[in-house]
Amino acid sequence: MGDDSAPASRATPERTAPLARVYAFIQREALATGFPLRAMVAASAVAHIAVLLLAVNPLHPDEHFQILEFAYARAGLASTGALPWEYAAQIRPSLQPALAMIPLLLLRALGLTSPFLWTFVLKAATLILAAAVTLLVLAHATPTLSRPGKRALWLTSLFLWFQPLVQFRFTSENLGGLLLAAAIPFVVRLVAEEDSRNQSMAAGLLLGLSFVFRFQMAFAIVGLLAWVVLKSRGGWRPAAGLCMSMAVVVAAATLVDRWFYGQWVFTPWNYFRVNLLEGVASTFGTEPWYWYLAGLPLWMAPPLGVVLTLAFLVPLFRRPTNVWVWPAAAFFLGHTIIGHKELRFLLPLIYVAPVLLALAADAVPERLFQRGWVRWTLKALAVQNMAILLLGMTPAPHRAAGFDTHFYHFLWDRAERSSGAPVHVLSDGGNTFSTGIHYVLSLATYRHPSMVEVAYPPGADVATLVPADTPASRLLLLWNRDEPPELAGAVVERLVYRAEPGYMPLVRLMGLEGSPVELSLRRVVNWESYRTVWEVRITQ
Repeated sequence: MGDDSAPASRATPERTAPLARVYAFIQREALATGFPLRAMVAASAVAHIAVLLLAVNPLHPDEHFQILEFAYARAGLASTGALPWEYAAQIRPSLQPALAMIPLLLLRALGLTSPFLWTFVLKAATLILAAAVTLLVLAHATPTLSRPGKRALWLTSLFLWFQPLVQFRFTSENLGGLLLAAAIPFVVRLVAEEDSRNQSMAAGLLLGLSFVFRFQMAFAIVGLLAWVVLKSRGGWRPAAGLCMSMAVVVAAATLVDRWFYGQWVFTPWNYFRVNLLEGVASTFGTEPWYWYLAGLPLWMAPPLGVVLTLAFLVPLFRRPTNVWVWPAAAFFLGHTIIGHKELRFLLPLIYVAPVLLALAADAVPERLFQRGWVRWTLKALAVQNMAILLLGMTPAPHRAAGFDTHFYHFLWDRAERSSGAPVHVLSDGGNTFSTGIHYVLSLATYRHPSMVEVAYPPGADVATLVPADTPASRLLLLWNRDEPPELAGAVVERLVYRAEPGYMPLVRLMGLEGSPVELSLRRVVNWESYRTVWEVRITQ
């Protein structure tokens, strides 16, 4: 009896100490790879957190307008009439905006109304989830790899330069890819254990959520289901169980859509009908089928991008039956047949990419890594990757001329300091909170209740547009020029905000402002005009 009870007493602390298990796993992997993994994990965490804090602008406007604006309006904080056309068309799944509403309402209940705190909470929670999924993928994949494959998996999971730019984002692309990667280990266990109900439910739940967050994940899910049918002795039965679990998730998400939109709607069908059958997606531009394959080497920075693209192809030929290959290949091929293409559409593969690269390293004869030219090439690519990663930890890549979150943060802080008194912003055309892309989009999330936008036609008398007793600290002029206009009834006091690319502080420090070097840099980053704000004092 003593022998029976001893293992149970030792297992209980282990079950209640997940961090201890993670630590032990990293220790074992450090011995297997020969890497100082604790230091490497810490360095990767620093890089990810630094980019999270710096990269306040969205990679694409949909990151803001299709999620945050939806959540903000549905919480009753803004009108739904100003939302993008997708809201009226009811083509967007509402589960993600509904989840975003939870911290929004909790923070506001605590008296914390800053939208920037809200978005930070969403990003921080997403990064924690990404870290957990990365560890899950590492724990699943590394036992099947040789030493070169293990080393490649750890290096690319921690330090691929583009990962910190994506993995914290509360976007459909990121969450869809996260949940797909999290589901694959459960799918493998399902096939190995034959009809394990728990594995089927867990995998189906994750795959269903992956689809609900981003409908295009259907391509990857179909590829994964095909692998299950091929590998399982149960034939179609395990795949059917996964489909049933996914159907339950989609049904639950439909209930959320019913609440969110106020009527019964099946958003997956609406999305397919509007964007593909009616061709609305193609109105935003179309590209040839090979566009992704031709562009990937450039997007990932050559020569590193060329090597990575070629490495992604190796498992297709050397490990064609591997579980990670099927969803990745199906997802990529599915997107090649859709006319409208954007780089962000491939971002869900960011969690699959390290495993594919590890499989490529595993498939290469180990003696090849002993050759001098191969070692030096890999070292040179590693230096290039780390240089770009370090650049991403500086402000320079994270300033945007279009969607300028720094500008909205400045306005919010100025309104907060006004103690509830109105802050007037004079702008040419009254477009302070509008962002033009394919069509004009209006921001509500970052509009402070004390901020009053005033359309200022050049030459108008400022004193007739705002109360005469408005102090300069609460009267701002927004002008997309380096110099302010001549004002009737008022004078410019001082410059208080200038939108500029992140490299400009270094340019000024070196005395290169206005030099050919600075002008060339501005052209490279496509920074054509500065957004400037001045304090204005009424003279009449």
